[in-house]
Amino acid sequence: SERATEGLALARGLGDRRLEGRLLLLHGSPIMAGRPAEAATYFEQALALHDETHDLAWRPATLAMMGLVAARSGQAKTAIAILQRAVDAANVAGERWMLAHARQGMAVVARISGDPVASVSQSVDVLREAVDLGDGVTAHEAVVCLAGALCDLGHLTAAARALGAAEVIREDAGLSVNHLYAADQYERDRLSVVRQLGEPAASAAFGELTAAGITA
Repeated sequence: SERATEGLALARGLGDRRLEGRLLLLHGSPIMAGRPAEAATYFEQALALHDETHDLAWRPATLAMMGLVAARSGQAKTAIAILQRAVDAANVAGERWMLAHARQGMAVVARISGDPVASVSQSVDVLREAVDLGDGVTAHEAVVCLAGALCDLGHLTAAARALGAAEVIREDAGLSVNHLYAADQYERDRLSVVRQLGEPAASAAFGELTAAGITA
């Protein structure tokens, strides 16, 4: 966006290398779905600056995004290896919320790689952690991924309930679908659920469950 470009130029003008690294991550994230190669360049530059400035808190997020770019490029093994680095970096930084976020990246990769069963299991584990942390961003990510994996498995009513829970989380946390790791997949999953269940059944299921209920 124009604002991100201006912020990046300002950081460079000030010589603030730590801020530049953080803004490079934020610059690449929105374009990851449509322009993954370009986004990867931003992430690589960001990681180099995190390392240079010893910015431990932001390394896990950048590594997680790099892992997802690899997954979108069909490099599942590379993606998992990078995401494991994100998990390790979060442990080093003592960032419990970022640890959950990196683990959720693994759930997304599991789904992209054709393993919805693993994706469901991992997403539920992360959701429990996110609810405990009061972390709406990661809870939203986990519930949406869970919904998609359930849809892949043919559990359409459960998928619709999870999508309804995601709407509640978005409203409570002030989020949008653009915050998601796999924002481009969300609408396809929702349309698939509605098409297969039918509008009345899907609409009823959307309202049945909250995020806390999923973890019970």
